[in-house]
Amino acid sequence: MRYGHNNLYFNPVGEKKIIVELSVMLFWVAICAGGLIYDGSILFAIVGLVIVLIGVIGIRAKIKANKNRTVVTDEEMDSICAEYISNLKSMALDKLGIDESQVASAAPIQFCGYHYLGLQESPSMPSNLPTDPEERRPTAAIMKGADGVLRSSYYNAVIFLFSKEKVYCYKICFSLLKDKKYEKTYEFSYSDIVSVSAESGSTTYELETVRFDYFKTYSSETIQFEFFKLTASGDVCIEAIVFNKGDTERSINSMKNLLQSKK
Repeated sequence: MRYGHNNLYFNPVGEKKIIVELSVMLFWVAICAGGLIYDGSILFAIVGLVIVLIGVIGIRAKIKANKNRTVVTDEEMDSICAEYISNLKSMALDKLGIDESQVASAAPIQFCGYHYLGLQESPSMPSNLPTDPEERRPTAAIMKGADGVLRSSYYNAVIFLFSKEKVYCYKICFSLLKDKKYEKTYEFSYSDIVSVSAESGSTTYELETVRFDYFKTYSSETIQFEFFKLTASGDVCIEAIVFNKGDTERSINSMKNLLQSKK
């Protein structure tokens, strides 16, 4: 995982900032050039030329930085998350300590998406946020993409593996910006499962807005999300915020049909 690269998505090098800095440089170059013409002294000429030269070098550097700056797109960020969980089944088998032959009764079913809450926070019962706006920051970085979709620097995934008599589950929530993750495993019989459903949730944060990359303001943003929920006896509740609602509905229907056939 390239954390520095991912950070450029949530904290991009702003084009507006470069424009502002270029404008300031050009302003000072114009002043020095004007003073040189007006004064005409050799000392002022030397000082003026040095300042103009520094300004020109600075402007060229900024133009080059703007041209070559790394831009992480929405599609690339989605691809990074998908790649990380591409071996979700192997991760689950390793964490559960079981062999693939033990869970060959049915195809695995998984749910995944950006997690807008705390690393271990439940979608159905989000923690109460502080009343002070200055303290109401998401524990994860939130970015609204060019496609209008809100993405989080936390991502969660859950996978269910099926044997003839048991259901095994592995859940992970990880950070895209640092080496930090939360993992948990479950194991229960088919008869223990009470319900499987897709539900809606929301959370509100005071999100930071940076204007011209210098002036910060804060605005209230309500994030709506869908999440998968499985409840089982023994107060077991497994949840995961999902990114693709259509895939979620199909997976839930497949899981319901499988569970029905096992009971």
